[in-house]
Amino acid sequence: MLYKATMQRHFIWLLILLNSTSIPLRRGMDELLVLQLVVIAFLLMALLITFDLKIKENYLQYQMKFVKWTIYQKEIVPHEIRQITFSRMGWLKMGATIRVTTGWTVRIHDFSPDTVMVDLVEFVAKHAIDTGKTKDFLMLQSRAL
Repeated sequence: MLYKATMQRHFIWLLILLNSTSIPLRRGMDELLVLQLVVIAFLLMALLITFDLKIKENYLQYQMKFVKWTIYQKEIVPHEIRQITFSRMGWLKMGATIRVTTGWTVRIHDFSPDTVMVDLVEFVAKHAIDTGKTKDFLMLQSRAL
């Protein structure tokens, strides 16, 4: 199944607002103005980054996209996974951290639809992958059932 997530938009908009309100209006600070405009441009581009996670029978596929172009893609087969740690992310959200033998650690949180954790737990159980669950995650998991 395909799951989608985006960057934390509220936080990025806050950074853009803080950065744009401090743009200098005096002469002689042109370098600072250019730097702030570059930072604002990068923050606006960050709003266009999305994440996709596909959970298939025998592998996980994780993609990072800018608009429609793939920036980073990783197919993770069960024997490449060292451990998946399930934890609480925020007040009422569950998340997971996938540690692989090669490549970047993949964090799974704020994906929609919300059944991503259920499917990930099933994938872990099917392939007998080493897992860790925090007390907070277990509490949220028991509430969800």
